[in-house]
Amino acid sequence: MEKLAKRVLFLLRYNHDRKNWSCGLEDKETWKVITTIAQHKEFSEIIDIEDTEGWLIDIFNWLNFKDKNMFELNDALSVLELLKKNLEINIGDYWVVFPLVNATLNDTICLDESIYIIGGDDKKHKLNQLKQITNLPAQELDSRFEHTIRSRSPIFLSHPIIAIKIRHQYSSVNRIASDCAFYAVSLLNVMYRAYIYPNFENTKISVGFRQLIKNRGLIDYDKINRHIAIHGEKNWIHIPLNFNYNCSFDLEWLKNREHTKRFISLYRWSQETNDVDELKARFLRSLKFFMKAINFGKRSNSLDSESDAVLYINIAAEVMLLKKNEDKHIRKKKLTFLLDHLVTLGQLDQASAIDKVCKSRNEFVHDGLDYIDDYFYRNKVDPFKKEAKGKTDLEVFIRIIAILTSKSDYYIQYAIENRKHSNFNAKESWFNLLSDYFDNGEIPDELIEVIQEGN
Repeated sequence: MEKLAKRVLFLLRYNHDRKNWSCGLEDKETWKVITTIAQHKEFSEIIDIEDTEGWLIDIFNWLNFKDKNMFELNDALSVLELLKKNLEINIGDYWVVFPLVNATLNDTICLDESIYIIGGDDKKHKLNQLKQITNLPAQELDSRFEHTIRSRSPIFLSHPIIAIKIRHQYSSVNRIASDCAFYAVSLLNVMYRAYIYPNFENTKISVGFRQLIKNRGLIDYDKINRHIAIHGEKNWIHIPLNFNYNCSFDLEWLKNREHTKRFISLYRWSQETNDVDELKARFLRSLKFFMKAINFGKRSNSLDSESDAVLYINIAAEVMLLKKNEDKHIRKKKLTFLLDHLVTLGQLDQASAIDKVCKSRNEFVHDGLDYIDDYFYRNKVDPFKKEAKGKTDLEVFIRIIAILTSKSDYYIQYAIENRKHSNFNAKESWFNLLSDYFDNGEIPDELIEVIQEGN
């Protein structure tokens, strides 16, 4: 703490010299001190940078610093003590709640102590479950959700709802809630596509039949959700979603403890802010392109096609496996080698699928030729024809990328532990290792073991 206090002391003396005790984040020196505080272990779990800007100005006033002429280390320690005290007083438990649109679940699943998925068809039952989980007053919660359904989303309680607890400053939760929702939805889709699909799939027709039986009409069919609800003991708010999503599957597979553990590990990894390096950033970007890929397909818009999915899923693969400015003459050969050797799907002809989808990507980008998968289109028209479900070239490719994505945290750890040079960061190590494996024509057993871990 003394080292941190010295940084604060510099700011106190600097403010005294310039006779300005109200500088905010726009000030370079104030910004450097606040971000340094945010990285310290005493503050990293409780701090909100924008709140801290206001707290520091208040603390300078409370301690009458504008009337002082000399500043010592104890003054800086007093600032940090007051800042920590006020941050701790204002920290609280908040629940980020939103529906998993088009998912189904008969009951409630506790993924861990801070993530629940509440199922069932009865809306009152869902609210009762949520009351027990959050310990929020029943009457207050009823009133809040009545407002949500009336003013924001009529379908909010028509699907299973996920509740994620975040312990932080209220303003921080408001800022990160949409990202929390995105990664929760995305990683559920990754796990489903990697290890479950096509089992437990909810097709449009099956969802429609379910709605007909439940409501005697297609009241909730094919509607979307645009908001997240954030609930605390005293504060609550709606946050607009900045992404489209659906979870077109039954969530019963999450009752498998191994799947739950892998999902929780991935989600926790996606939310950690103290380990963000270039390689992790690439894996998280790849996840966004994966979601773009699976949300495309034959639609009513004639400009949409499977080619969009082919393009985005190839980008997801390249972001994970090819470094910037990779030799254009070996890009495709290297990518297909890594995809075919990092993941093994058993009975499926994955080498052929990888080659065809990569080739289709190039034809689409360079010649404008659409990728056409007769089965993919036919299945949207007649979902009862399931004999090839999950086995088309595009679906095989998507499954491979989903499996790779589901091991992102393992790969980063592997890259760090197998650095060939002490100066390599995780990204440099990862791409160096992949280049070696491609040049040698084989993947080492220890990486295969990493890939298989948790399957």
